[in-house]
Amino acid sequence: RPEYGQRAINAAEFILMHNKLEDRTLAHVYAARRASVPAQLEDYAYFLQGLLALAQLQPNGRWLQEAIRLEAEME
Repeated sequence: RPEYGQRAINAAEFILMHNKLEDRTLAHVYAARRASVPAQLEDYAYFLQGLLALAQLQPNGRWLQEAIRLEAEME
């Protein structure tokens, strides 16, 4: 269903905008409008999987670039 794709895009945009720690790395927890606790390897893996699915949904390059950037952050 098309609305599911848009919901996934909205969720990914939210995570990329708000679910980051002060050093701009991914956070494991977002609560009370605040990101906290560094992300675990599994957090990165599942989010990367979602970004790659979005890259198939919208092959404009944005989501693939975000996935590549996030993967480099894991190293």
